[in-house]
Amino acid sequence: MKKILVILVILSLLALSACDQQVGQARKMRPSMSPTQFSAEVAPSGFSSCYDTDGGKNYPVKGTITVNYANGQKREETDRCNPDGTLREWYCGSPNDPAGLLRSENFVKCNYGCSDSACLTSCPTPNMVSFALEEAGRITVKVSGVDYAVEVLVLNELVPSVLARVNGEITSQMSNLPFANEDIYKLADGGWLILREIVMPPTKPAAAKFAIIR
Repeated sequence: MKKILVILVILSLLALSACDQQVGQARKMRPSMSPTQFSAEVAPSGFSSCYDTDGGKNYPVKGTITVNYANGQKREETDRCNPDGTLREWYCGSPNDPAGLLRSENFVKCNYGCSDSACLTSCPTPNMVSFALEEAGRITVKVSGVDYAVEVLVLNELVPSVLARVNGEITSQMSNLPFANEDIYKLADGGWLILREIVMPPTKPAAAKFAIIR
């Protein structure tokens, strides 16, 4: 338990350090504004209105844009996070913009990550989930809203070590022996897989105790 607490402290300090380095480069976020709306009187020909619930390019706030066409059709688009952690921000264009009212800015870099269709304004607090698996065992756990499918591929009892697969990513060989220093594996999405202990009871199959921090 003491070792896990030390690891958590180290990871928290690493996260804080990374956040501190980003502060100097942080994007100046616009404050929340009243929804932007263009009426039919000023909209270009072919449009009746454009409405944006988050007031335009408001990266920290999830918004939905609604364009009502003159022919009665309607189109809605909602801000969303891209798989690479950037943001696609939808907004109303200028009434006189030849490109039209339905506009978007894609791949907006979020300094602290993207969540729930908006840029985070500070570093998220890491969460941890613990579990145990025998060899060939599988489990899916949710950490900070992300599903992790974990499978133990090899559990070596002679030289206590384990090889695992997480969301299709095969880890390096992990061991919690004092001299091994291989009990932490950084996942591709930024999370951490921690091997807490390998238990070998005399009458039961060996099992690996893990934790995932994100």
